[in-house]
Amino acid sequence: MTNDLKSHINSHKSKQTFFTKKFSDIRLVYCEKYGTNHEAALREKQIKGWSRTKKQMLIEGKLGINRYTEFDEILSHLD
Repeated sequence: MTNDLKSHINSHKSKQTFFTKKFSDIRLVYCEKYGTNHEAALREKQIKGWSRTKKQMLIEGKLGINRYTEFDEILSHLD
């Protein structure tokens, strides 16, 4: 969860966190935007409780949920 997606992705790409130092092959495949941290945390908890299959369907757009509209634009500006 982040308030600045571009900065968050860049910190992962530069391996500034323990997780990204250990697991360097990381790519963002899905994101959603919420008005409050509370709403985002509830949604994150919901998705984490889903099966791998359902998460894959979400990523592939098979659940009828539109991803964050600025997602592709943000990714296109990253190295």
